[in-house]
Amino acid sequence: MVSLTFYGGVNEIGGNKVLLEDGGVRVFLDFGQPFGFGEDFFTSWLSPRSVNGLGDFFEFGLLPKLKGLYAEEQLRFTDVSYVKPRFDGVFLSHAHFDHVDHIRFLDPKIPVHLGVGTRLFLEAMEKTSGFCNYREHPYRLFRTGDKVKVGSLVVEPVHIDHSIPAAYGFLIHTSEGTVVYTGDVRAHGPRRDMTEEFIEKACACEPVAMICEGTRMVEKERRKNYSEDEVKRLSDGVISSTGKVVFVTRYSRDMDRFRTFYNVAKKNGRKIVVSPKTAHLLNRLVDDEHLDLPDPLKDEDVLVYYKRKKSGEFKEKDYYVWEREFMDKMVTHEFVHKNQGNLVMDLNFYQFE
Repeated sequence: MVSLTFYGGVNEIGGNKVLLEDGGVRVFLDFGQPFGFGEDFFTSWLSPRSVNGLGDFFEFGLLPKLKGLYAEEQLRFTDVSYVKPRFDGVFLSHAHFDHVDHIRFLDPKIPVHLGVGTRLFLEAMEKTSGFCNYREHPYRLFRTGDKVKVGSLVVEPVHIDHSIPAAYGFLIHTSEGTVVYTGDVRAHGPRRDMTEEFIEKACACEPVAMICEGTRMVEKERRKNYSEDEVKRLSDGVISSTGKVVFVTRYSRDMDRFRTFYNVAKKNGRKIVVSPKTAHLLNRLVDDEHLDLPDPLKDEDVLVYYKRKKSGEFKEKDYYVWEREFMDKMVTHEFVHKNQGNLVMDLNFYQFE
């Protein structure tokens, strides 16, 4: 008998943890952290103790107590005894933290299946963030067209359009028919054709069940929903109408939005200025030929903004090793001040100051 158990993603935004079982085969579809995770118990710097492993998480019911799922060191100060893995794998739909973050707790022997681009994102996040550590897993990469066999299950990943590249939905062929898992999906982005292809393939399977998030479903829509083409048009209107500096912001891994801002800046004779973290991410993603993104080390229209650190003199030793790679493309506050009309500053929310 095929069963679905939802350990996250129900009555909350994100945190998808969907266990699919078919006979003796057990796989999770995503294993993320919800946006409101632990807000009833923790706030700001008051957070679960890392030294306590999963002890605080179990105490407040923030993660399910499942034997054979978690790494041995995570269970040291809990009442859950360690046993060898009783789960056959995790399939990640894309690299947003609300779908991937809690894989850091899993037994390192459990295979993690993910797209080629998703692996690049995870590597970049681990390199440039002090709190991302997804640990070692047997990562198994896929692309659209692959069929991944796990015991009696066959999982077919199909690309979809989302605000992060390398996003997938899954067609899971079980002993009782096909189960469709959409992941996070949209139809207003620049690759609507991928979403439509997923829908067509899902329909053709005549699925017995579909799992779909509903985080944007409301009775009356109050937001303005722009397509990426409309964002491009509106951004071009702003940039072309001023001789002053232009600041743009976006979700840090929304590379479609970055491409939009990059192209509009270039069209208006401006260079786009990015942070070292964005430069590092771009430098990793150029390894995926499907994404068509500029190489920050080679593209003359991409500059890298360095803020003052310890010495205040922009010395190489002030910066992390991964930041130093882009210092040949360095611009500072003085350059920006003198060249405002020639630049588009691509800064995230935490860099506005």
